[in-house]
Amino acid sequence: MPLRSSNQFLYRALFEQNNDAVFLIDLNGCHLAVNHQATALFGYTTDELVGLSFRQLVVPEELPLSYAVLEQLRAGATLPIYERRFRRKDGSLLLAEVNVALVRDSEGNPLYIQSILRDITERRRMEEAVRQSEARYRSLVETQTELVCRYLPDTTLVFVNEAYCRCFGGSSSELIGTSFLNLIPAEQHSAILAHVRSLVAEPRTTRYEHEAVLPSGERRWQLWVDQVLVDERGQVVEIQAVGRDITELKQTQLALAESEQRLQSIFDSLQDMVYSVFIEDQPRLAYINPAVEQIYGRAVAEFYANPRLWYEAVHPDDRADVASAPPLDNDHPYSECEYRILRPDGDIRWLYSRAWLVRDGEGRPVRLDGISTDITARRIAQQQAFALALETERVNLLSRFIQMASHEFRTPLSIINSSAFLMSQCADPVRREGYAERVETQVMLLTRLVDMLVKLSKLDNAAEFDFQPGGLNLLLRNIASGLQPALLKYGLSLQLELDGSLPNTRFDYTWMKEGLEQILDNAVRYTPAGGRITVRTRLEADNAVIEVEDTGAGITPEAMPRIFERFYRTDIHHTTPGFGLGLTIAQRVIEQHGGTIEVDSQPGAGTTFRLVLPHVLPRHHDEGLVGALAAKTPGG
Repeated sequence: MPLRSSNQFLYRALFEQNNDAVFLIDLNGCHLAVNHQATALFGYTTDELVGLSFRQLVVPEELPLSYAVLEQLRAGATLPIYERRFRRKDGSLLLAEVNVALVRDSEGNPLYIQSILRDITERRRMEEAVRQSEARYRSLVETQTELVCRYLPDTTLVFVNEAYCRCFGGSSSELIGTSFLNLIPAEQHSAILAHVRSLVAEPRTTRYEHEAVLPSGERRWQLWVDQVLVDERGQVVEIQAVGRDITELKQTQLALAESEQRLQSIFDSLQDMVYSVFIEDQPRLAYINPAVEQIYGRAVAEFYANPRLWYEAVHPDDRADVASAPPLDNDHPYSECEYRILRPDGDIRWLYSRAWLVRDGEGRPVRLDGISTDITARRIAQQQAFALALETERVNLLSRFIQMASHEFRTPLSIINSSAFLMSQCADPVRREGYAERVETQVMLLTRLVDMLVKLSKLDNAAEFDFQPGGLNLLLRNIASGLQPALLKYGLSLQLELDGSLPNTRFDYTWMKEGLEQILDNAVRYTPAGGRITVRTRLEADNAVIEVEDTGAGITPEAMPRIFERFYRTDIHHTTPGFGLGLTIAQRVIEQHGGTIEVDSQPGAGTTFRLVLPHVLPRHHDEGLVGALAAKTPGG
């Protein structure tokens, strides 16, 4: 009796503590007892479940199956575990594994049915999810145009898709279980095995290229993405590989590499410097060919280390011009310029550089490409040619000067010579004094001619100018005062119409006086007796304007282009005093003051010289301007 009580206690404990729902059912299908898990699983209380029939828990469509189970149990059959769907109290469905057995007494008579239910709803959901995932995976893999396979660490294939089979000309049953090394050239086996071993040692996803041999014997390049699959312990199970044919890409890459090699060979053999610069926040040199070493006298590596080295090598006198060049942009996609560079050995080279923008597919500037040519030899040749032309021009100029000067010297020298001879032959003191006066007059003319030639020579050779503030009106009054004897001698009148509001102007007093005197002297000499000379000043557009107007015979259109030539005289018979140098001197003086001189004349109506001078000149006169003007052809 104690043993029986002990067994009952153990049974009761097992009944209540079971993780599965346990039902004790009478032979008619009604619940006699349920454990705690049963109430938790179905949402009923114990009192609600006891006395309730299984018919009220099983879904209606599966009741016939449950009736059949009941009949089989009554008949003494032993049934395997089966699945059944139930309805919980809240109406939700429950899928369970059911293990039923008929319990008998010691004499073998049926007592009740024991039913143990295990909830498999979540397991079935997960199994279905896995099944659907596998189905999607298989559908995706089988419809891929790319090759897909899985293999073991020993290279044995365990899965291949249809594309893989089509590529290698075999069915999945023929390929699975074989090594994929059979499809790869033997000389690549060791490299591939090393690749697989590295994947096993360090599981990862990686890309790998190798050749494969097709059934036709053709060798094709393939790109594979290998992904290592591991189990829950981190052990490598399989390696999945997805591949595609890249033969055309490889051939293109090979052709491109050959093309780049040929291009590189051309660049390396060029004597011109070829460069390419990436346009970023800080420009970065992308390429420069070896010619830079011959041109700049510096190593290629120095330019990669210092992208501004090319500019630092620019001759100091040319840096401002190079820096002021407009930047390359949409308005200026191309540029060219010439400049000098200074090599480390002190040698100076001339470069002719061309540069242009390179854009990407969206039109954005991404790179600056350029070519620089060493034009030092050409520049030297040009300079030599220019020097030769200049020397030729100087010789021609000197020849013309000698011819014209000799003509101007010949007449007074001839008069001096003849007068001196006559003096030596004449005993009459009065006549001898007349010859002496003629000699003196001609000597004075020669002295004046030499003086004008000296002044012109100084102007041609960039004479020093001392620019100081001064009044042009006052200068003109002083000149007019000095002209009074000549005006009386030739019977002329001089009228001054000077603008009293004309501000001071910076000029060289001595040279400006010389230039203005030559203009007025010209007016005096070419205005007949009874004529009038008018001098006007005014301020016009921030320039000081001086006009000298006469009522002389005027200048013909044919003579107008030549009036500033040295030794040129409109009076071809030289009946008017002068040497044809005054206007040349005046023009040089005005130009070296940064001004211009214009002439308006009508034959028979007089002539007006119009001088335009900058109102304000810089404190230090522009030497570049002086040099440029001094280099002009004399008389031009």
